[in-house]
Amino acid sequence: MILLNILFKNLFQTMKNKDYPLFYSLIVSSFLFLSCSYEDKLLTSVQARKYIIAHRGSYQLHALPENSRASFREALALHIFGTEFDVRQTADGVLVINHDDYFNDKKVTETTFKELLDYKLSNGETIPTLIDFFDIYKETSRRVKLIIELKNCDVESVVDLVNEYEIQDDVRYISFNKEYCNQLVQQGLGKYVLYLYSELSPNEVKNLGYGWICYHESVYNLHPEWLKEAKDMNLIPCALWPVNDIGQMEMYSNLGILFFTDMPMSYSD
Repeated sequence: MILLNILFKNLFQTMKNKDYPLFYSLIVSSFLFLSCSYEDKLLTSVQARKYIIAHRGSYQLHALPENSRASFREALALHIFGTEFDVRQTADGVLVINHDDYFNDKKVTETTFKELLDYKLSNGETIPTLIDFFDIYKETSRRVKLIIELKNCDVESVVDLVNEYEIQDDVRYISFNKEYCNQLVQQGLGKYVLYLYSELSPNEVKNLGYGWICYHESVYNLHPEWLKEAKDMNLIPCALWPVNDIGQMEMYSNLGILFFTDMPMSYSD
């Protein structure tokens, strides 16, 4: 940035002095500088994409609702590691995508799916189901992993649907509910499990049978040795979301740490 300021300052000075040969020379230099900067940024972005997880889809660029079909499609179009979404279950057993306990003023677990259809997201969509998302996913090239956060639902029903769609290797399960995580381990899915609370050391995570670890930046700073320990144990490290600062994104990607972000388009095509 300092070099760029110097170049532009000299450009204005040469224009004022009518030193045209030098002016044109500086124009070329400025262009080359900007081109190199863009190339450097592009290289960084290509390396960083494989660590990005879109938090509730990709919704900010086009002002879409979080966890909507539209934001899910947007995320699937990005060359990133994965997209995260939240699964709850209605009173009549339908698996739906919604972050909060309530959809509008209706508590999801106490409301039937048909009743929830009376309400709309800001873009006019009805509440999406897990089946909706899986149908959309099957239509894509399936580059992006599906990161399913289990909120309040029957774990076995989710796993059964994943198996029905034959996308077992494309799905990762995350939850703040340790019992949900343990159920997945019991079903032989531990390597795909991320427990979201940060109080466990890599060794404790490994002993529980989970395949991922997730820490806030402060935990990585407090226990810098945990990152190496996790990698030595073949645990996949992840950063607690959301990571929306470009500098932090670069830091995590350089360390080989996956991160959740509300700005997945920051490093997209």
